[in-house]
Amino acid sequence: MKISKRIAVLGAAAVLTAGLAACGGVTKDDATVYVKGQIDSTYLGQYNEDYLKLMDMTEAEAAEDYEWNLGAEADWFMDFASIYPSDETKEKVVELYKEIYAKCKYTVQPASKLDNGNFAVEVLVEPIDLMVQF
Repeated sequence: MKISKRIAVLGAAAVLTAGLAACGGVTKDDATVYVKGQIDSTYLGQYNEDYLKLMDMTEAEAAEDYEWNLGAEADWFMDFASIYPSDETKEKVVELYKEIYAKCKYTVQPASKLDNGNFAVEVLVEPIDLMVQF
């Protein structure tokens, strides 16, 4: 299970970096900033100024994306668990996701340029043991 999660994160980072590289004029630093910024904003609700500049976003827009993503995760979870929520229940699930995501620990390694011109960014992820958290 841990290996599949790591592979999924690395795959997502590779896809994100490849998409960024397709825009042209991208440096290794841009690729690293993009991957770290994407993970920080998605899971921690943190917005690095370099990432915001690279994405041509304001902090308010990034915060809106973060909240939308949390709502989407909560909706998916409740649908999967066959929970038919009230607004109050959804708020509680969103808060639960915020608490869980706040415990994310990862390290984004510097990007390296591949032979095909794309970039690879390795992300080392420490798994979260949800049972210990509860």
